[in-house]
Amino acid sequence: MSSDEYATALEVMLTRPDDPDGLADYLVANSRLPGPRGNLGLATAFAGAVSESVKPSAWYPVLVGWAATPADVVPTNDPREFLPFCALLALGAEFSGADERTRAEIAAPLRAAAGNGRWRTREAVAMGMQRIGESDPSALRALIGQWMEDATLFEQRAIVAALAHPPILGDPSTVKLSLEVSRRFILGIRSLTPATRHTEGFRILSKGLEYAISVFVAAAPADGFALLRELTAIDDGDVRRIVRSNLGKTRLSRPYPAQVAEILAQMQP
Repeated sequence: MSSDEYATALEVMLTRPDDPDGLADYLVANSRLPGPRGNLGLATAFAGAVSESVKPSAWYPVLVGWAATPADVVPTNDPREFLPFCALLALGAEFSGADERTRAEIAAPLRAAAGNGRWRTREAVAMGMQRIGESDPSALRALIGQWMEDATLFEQRAIVAALAHPPILGDPSTVKLSLEVSRRFILGIRSLTPATRHTEGFRILSKGLEYAISVFVAAAPADGFALLRELTAIDDGDVRRIVRSNLGKTRLSRPYPAQVAEILAQMQP
C-alpha cells in the first residue's frame, strides 16, 4: 500500500478511540515483522495521522501503553514490536504542539524506552526526537537539556542519534548543542571502568559516536574540526577509535582531505 492509502485507512480508525484493539490489529498485521525491515512507511503515516487527528489526546493513554511494552513480553521481531515503534514516533510528532503538561507526559515514555532491550524501540526513540527537532528545534534542545545531567549510556546514545539528523542541523543552536554533547560524552568515557565498557549501553553509545560526530562536523566544519583536534589529545583507546572512525567517513574525508590528514598525523604514536 502507498502512504496515502495507509493515511486514509488510519484516519478512519483514529476516529474510534474506543477501539484501540482494532487499530493495533491493523498495525500488527501490516508490520512486515518478523523480518529484517519493519514497515517504516506505515509507522511514519501513523505518526502523521495521529498529529492530524481531530482528538489526538484521546489516544495518548494508548500510545503511552504501547510505548511501555516490555521486551521480555514482546521480543525483537515479534509483530507486536511494531506497536511501541509506532507509538514512539507518534508521541514525538505530537510533542511540539502539546502544552507543557502533555510534553512531560510524552517525554517520560520516550526516555524510558531509550534503554529498551529491543533495538527497534531504541531507534524509534531517536526518530521520535528527530520529529520534535524538525518541528521545533528549541523544544528538542530543551528536552535534551533535561536528560543531560544524569543521562545513562543508553540515553546518551539516543541523544547522539537524534541529533545526527541533517534536516535539523540547519539550526545553528542545534549544531552547537551537538558539538557540546559530543565533547561531554567523549570526555565522560575516560571515567568509565573496563567493566562498564563491556556493557551493551557502552557498545551502542560507542557505535553512535563513531558516525554521529562526523555528521556534526560536516554541519559546522570550523568548530567541528577544532573539537576533533581537541579529542586527539585524549590518551584513551576507545576515544581514539571513535575519532578515527569519524575521520574515515567520506562526508569528511572527501571534502576536507587536508584537515583529516592533519588530525590523523597528530594521532600517530
